[in-house]
Amino acid sequence: MNSKSTSLFGLFRAGVLAASALTLSSGAAGESFEKEYLQILKQARSNMIVPAHQELSAKVQTLKTKASALCEATNAQSLEQAQQAWRDVMQTWMSVSLIQFGPLQEQDRRLRMQSWPIREKLLERAVEGLASGSDPLQDAINNGSIAIQGLPAVEYLLFGKDALGKLQSADHGARRCQALTAIADHSVALATELEKEWTGGFGDNFENPFEADGGLSVPQEGVDEYLNGLMTGIQQITANKVATPLGLEGRAAKLKALESFHSRNSIANIRHNLSALRGFYMGGDGYGFDDFLLSRDNAAMHKKITGLLDEVDTQLAQIDFALEDAVHDAEKTAKVKKLHEALRQLQATVEKELFPAIGVTRDFNSEDGD
Repeated sequence: MNSKSTSLFGLFRAGVLAASALTLSSGAAGESFEKEYLQILKQARSNMIVPAHQELSAKVQTLKTKASALCEATNAQSLEQAQQAWRDVMQTWMSVSLIQFGPLQEQDRRLRMQSWPIREKLLERAVEGLASGSDPLQDAINNGSIAIQGLPAVEYLLFGKDALGKLQSADHGARRCQALTAIADHSVALATELEKEWTGGFGDNFENPFEADGGLSVPQEGVDEYLNGLMTGIQQITANKVATPLGLEGRAAKLKALESFHSRNSIANIRHNLSALRGFYMGGDGYGFDDFLLSRDNAAMHKKITGLLDEVDTQLAQIDFALEDAVHDAEKTAKVKKLHEALRQLQATVEKELFPAIGVTRDFNSEDGD
């Protein structure tokens, strides 16, 4: 959820949290889980979330540097270096983008960093309009559509059809390069904002709601936001990154709806997503949800979750091709369907079994549908 509120839903949610806490404590002779929740929050922040944001800031800065170098010497080698810098950013962004709450959801930061899913024609019109326009670039980006504010726009400029030829064009090549570096610079500013929020402000409140001011007032609310945020990420991987673009739920495939379509980076994104998800579950090398389950004599639940994560990894390992290539190949389609089924089982188990085992409330989100 984006933020706390005093709406009827917010009051209802607070009531459910309180009831959940009472249910847990009554089942364990008044036992409180505050100590364990605080450990989960502390380790998540220090071991996973802050390092990921610091890495994102550094990699986006490198992307900006490589984009500037590309504009100074626009050739195949400098383009390849800028493309690799973009891939490096996406690898870390796949960790950060799983944290679907707090600073990422405020001020449309997630969409401004990565406006996706997005219609291909909309992205193309927005970026081409920026690249051929005459308005001051930074103003146009800051005040314009989210389609020109983040990583998909950079991807389009670096990986789109005849990317090098367009950057070298005598007509709009210089402006196109300037647009590329300006969008990268905008992404640097966004990454810096996110890192600042997690290293101070929101991060302090998340790690210890008792001591730091903010929207979270008790540790259970922090764990609730955290697990619900990860749940939203799992839903997006299952539906938006696999099922919808590949037509696995009874509708026609929409290949251009694949994440990172121009760079053919879609399956790499999913691998990095799932690697980060396992890390969040395990608390990195510290106290995580796994330790909470084991401390509550619930090794069976832990074994089930890790087994499902292992199954997803097993199916991912069978996909040594770009997802775009699966639609018209029956053997490849079968492999993707097995991955989708493994993801669905993981999603269902997290939603129906892990939430009550951890003792937090499953909230509705934009991925739940009507």
